[in-house]
Amino acid sequence: MTAEEPPEAPALEKERELVAVENLARTEALAVWARRRAGGAPDAQVLVLAGRGLPGAAALAAARHLSNYGLAPRTLLCGPAHRFSAAAALQKGILAAMGVRTPEAGPGELAASVAALGPGDELLDGSGDPAAPGVEGELARAARGATRAGRVARLEPRPDYQPPAPGRTDVVFSPEARPCTREDSRLYDSVAISRFGIPGLVLMENAGWRTAREAWAMLGWAPGEVLVLAGAGNNGGDGLVAARHLALWGARVEVLLVASREKVLDDARTNLELAEASGLRIREAPTAAAVDSALAELLPRAALVVDALLGTGLSGRVRGAIERAIELVNAAGRRVLAVDIPSGLDANTGEVLGCAIRAERTVTFGFPKAGFFRANGPALAGELAVADISLPRELWLPPPA
Repeated sequence: MTAEEPPEAPALEKERELVAVENLARTEALAVWARRRAGGAPDAQVLVLAGRGLPGAAALAAARHLSNYGLAPRTLLCGPAHRFSAAAALQKGILAAMGVRTPEAGPGELAASVAALGPGDELLDGSGDPAAPGVEGELARAARGATRAGRVARLEPRPDYQPPAPGRTDVVFSPEARPCTREDSRLYDSVAISRFGIPGLVLMENAGWRTAREAWAMLGWAPGEVLVLAGAGNNGGDGLVAARHLALWGARVEVLLVASREKVLDDARTNLELAEASGLRIREAPTAAAVDSALAELLPRAALVVDALLGTGLSGRVRGAIERAIELVNAAGRRVLAVDIPSGLDANTGEVLGCAIRAERTVTFGFPKAGFFRANGPALAGELAVADISLPRELWLPPPA
């Protein structure tokens, strides 16, 4: 490469696949859960079939979501686990850590399990391509025998899969979790990643999708002008995911990174690159003067501001460019959706750390934060939405009395 040539674009194929699998799995799992809430037969069966490729990965990820919702899907592997792709093996490992059984099934057992489905039952079919050679095709053809199931969903994730824009009547799952401190919240995230093997990118994708869904609701379930203010950390990464979804649903999205892009790392960096690859332009404002200039242009036309500047880890006073952004947003009187916590609010005490965003609504992840109910918390957080980000159920389920 010569000095004049730009560096090659980062390889995001695996990240795109992981994101596509998660979005498809969540979409299908929520559809199943919604039908159960609407009065489906309480003893109805959900059968999940997982092959070795991306369809299998999506099926296993859907089984994870359904298990977190309190359903008990029966999950069968279509073929030997040692032949599974890395994507499917990852999802199988997460289920194993959650204590969900995924036994292997041959063509005969698969065919019998599918034939036993009744009108109230559901099949999530990630068995793969029935035209594949050998036993893989035989297993997939056995899975296609469902004729009596109430609903059959064939899971075929593409790397460019995007979930549809949410509708007013769509349901979402919110965990009935107890309030927790910033330390506990970060611990649970860490346990989900280290003990259960859930990638941080998966948690961030779920957080960002739910943020986008809450923003879409605030826009009246229709496209509008959205300004996403992103910091350099994971909270900013959540905002970048939300920006990507909103733009793909038709919203007119501006993203202002209140930091230099060199400070954006790890999963947040990946989502910055995914957002740019989707066509979003990311503007940088690393100084107070740059914030003044950018927001003078962007704030007047924003119907909604998404605050993804600072997360729950903040414990010191807000300063610099982020302080200036908060001051300008509050002075503008725009509607604000806060991501996880209003920037500048102490997650434990509810005190203002120098300055803090006043939000109309806060979408918080996994657990409500203790600071929402103390001191300035109720006035600044506004309406609360507790979002499922696919933390394993045992981490947030209240202990038995």
